[in-house]
Amino acid sequence: MEGKIIYSVALLLSTHAGQNSDRQGCGHGVYSPFFWQSLRREALGPFTWVCVIRYQQVIDYGHQSALNIVSLVAGCLCAVGGSMVGNFQTVNQIHVHLVGAFLAFFIGNVYFWLQAALTYKIQPRHGGKWIGPVRIICSLVCTVCLCLVVLLHSLNKRTAAAICEWVAAMVLLLLFGLFAVDFRHIHGHYFHVIQEKSRIQNSTTTLEL
Repeated sequence: MEGKIIYSVALLLSTHAGQNSDRQGCGHGVYSPFFWQSLRREALGPFTWVCVIRYQQVIDYGHQSALNIVSLVAGCLCAVGGSMVGNFQTVNQIHVHLVGAFLAFFIGNVYFWLQAALTYKIQPRHGGKWIGPVRIICSLVCTVCLCLVVLLHSLNKRTAAAICEWVAAMVLLLLFGLFAVDFRHIHGHYFHVIQEKSRIQNSTTTLEL
């Protein structure tokens, strides 16, 4: 499980590195997207899988709620946004890139605020008393950075905005990494499918009794 998280982080970091090389003129607009897409398309799966496992873990702890469902949707949208940011450059597809950035950063920030709330609703709470405050502090830092990004862009201070954007990205990666505290207690992950026929048979048997 920790290996998948590290793999996801490495892919996201390679995505940002590729964008910087494109902005500096190191990559050509035609060839660079195809090269990076071969890597970036694989970032969607691990991040989505992490969100799904976390969703199922909360259910297994007996807390299935609308909050958990909304959290899953937000996490998947964050993963899709990260893939969009990686696959579409700011030079050629600026609108799609901005949509992906909104999903990856802002919806991703919402996802971890929801996870911070879920931390206090499930038992056992892995990580003890520190995991909740750490998630809240990191989510707050990310929120402040994203607000500063919008403000600094409006003031045309792009260097400062880029710094805040990088800080927000690193905090989001740290928050994904914190799932290792919860996932190290998982021994396996299974999906169960109930066949319609057997469910009808069980219903008939119950009526006969």
